Amino acid sequence: MENASKALLIAGSVLIGILLLTLFVYLYTQLSENASNVYSTIDHAEISKFNQKFLNYKGRGIDIIGHDDSGTPITNPLTIQDVVTIVNMAKDNNKEQRKQVTINVKVDGSEWTTKTNLENEILNNLENKYKCNEVNIDPETELVNSVEIQKITP
Repeated sequence: MENASKALLIAGSVLIGILLLTLFVYLYTQLSENASNVYSTIDHAEISKFNQKFLNYKGRGIDIIGHDDSGTPITNPLTIQDVVTIVNMAKDNNKEQRKQVTINVKVDGSEWTTKTNLENEILNNLENKYKCNEVNIDPETELVNSVEIQKITP
């Protein structure tokens, strides 16, 4: 009789141990999934914040935002200062590689990566207006990888 009660105590202890171990494994997996979701949400917020800097210019000079008194559409074109800002944001990202993407800025089909291109355009054509045709996002990284700008011909 004494051996049977000890056997029951041992069997009960083993079952409680298995239940506790199962509970700990379950809690661990739940907590790690929650932590993973939090990190994923933070990553998406950072990606959105990064992309928004460039997406703010998308459609400028193309999309009609209103009409003046004579009925002429108003498109809010980019100025040379806006173009320089976009180019500098891309150059800063490419230089520091904050995000693992290289951003190409093309103006009228050619890349404006050199200081000479910018200086010549700024000095010679201050009155030119530009339109932002496209801001491309890489489907793999979900980050902006190119911006296409075109000079508006009067």
